[in-house]
Amino acid sequence: MKILLLTLIFILKNTVIFAHSPLNSTDPKNNETLSQAPEQLKMNFKSDAKLVKITLLRQSDEDKDTKVSNLFSKSNNKKIKIEDEALMKMTTKHIIGLPKLTSGKYLFQWRAMSKDGHLIKGDISFIIE
Repeated sequence: MKILLLTLIFILKNTVIFAHSPLNSTDPKNNETLSQAPEQLKMNFKSDAKLVKITLLRQSDEDKDTKVSNLFSKSNNKKIKIEDEALMKMTTKHIIGLPKLTSGKYLFQWRAMSKDGHLIKGDISFIIE
């Protein structure tokens, strides 16, 4: 029984490791502070991935960025309309055009599907001074 359990854990662990196409880099980088607003957001995945949902939020100064506060309070974040031309394209490099952004804290949320069909998601936070 112990061997079966260890074998199952090993198989599942390796499946999770190899099943996804992790995000290698972004521009702007997560938690980066910028002196001027970016015109686009670049995402580079390890292997082909298809963006299926993207959202850009301008975070309210009043919001606390904690998991507990997100559970119990209504967010005052403002959703920003962004281009969705990068959606549904299977590639390692995605470029998302951004509207003219003003100073503030922003949160870019994304969901993608790897080539093998696994859903991956994440977010990128950046500040414009």
